[in-house]
Amino acid sequence: MRGGGYFAPLTTSTKAVVFLLLCVSASAALAQPAGAPNASSYIHLSDGKERKLDGENSKVDAPQPEIDDATGGGKHKLSIDKLESYALSLINKDRAQAGLGPLPLSKKLSDFARSYAEAMKKDDFFAHQDKQGRGAQERASAAAIAAPVYENLGWQSGDDSDREKLDALNQSFMSEPPGEKNHRYIILKPEHTHVGVGIVRKGDELWMVQEYTDEEP
Repeated sequence: MRGGGYFAPLTTSTKAVVFLLLCVSASAALAQPAGAPNASSYIHLSDGKERKLDGENSKVDAPQPEIDDATGGGKHKLSIDKLESYALSLINKDRAQAGLGPLPLSKKLSDFARSYAEAMKKDDFFAHQDKQGRGAQERASAAAIAAPVYENLGWQSGDDSDREKLDALNQSFMSEPPGEKNHRYIILKPEHTHVGVGIVRKGDELWMVQEYTDEEP
């Protein structure tokens, strides 16, 4: 399995593979045997600095929310709607374990997230900055979202099931150090009021975009 993620407190740009809900014209890419832990995250902070975090991305052992699948699960693909619902359930499970309330899903933020995931898939890149050079906040403003956005990007490929890929991404985010501005920080930020989730698929690849805000979007 290969995977990756990015997070952005507001606007930021970057290219890489591995880190926040991912094809990659990556400046740093991980290619690991199927089933190997995804152990790196590239984080670009608002001050422009980049840090690389290491941590195991073992499978989540906690009970997972049930999602009906006509094929019975396993390696079969779920619908995008079910995948996005599952990703939301992981976010709110993590928040509940931290003593925080659940975040409602915003259709406006989800549409924004999905459109950016589609753009990354279509143009074969993985970064907070789009092909026009716009960061997360500038893209949000163009989508009539005035509230500040906190963006997590993730990408995974391989033979694992869709849910296993999302589990691995979520575990990667949550294994980051507490108290630092990273994916975990964004997921568990107490002030957040809404979240949007967008996921797209191409072959065995999944791109995921999470958009959080502290205000009405």
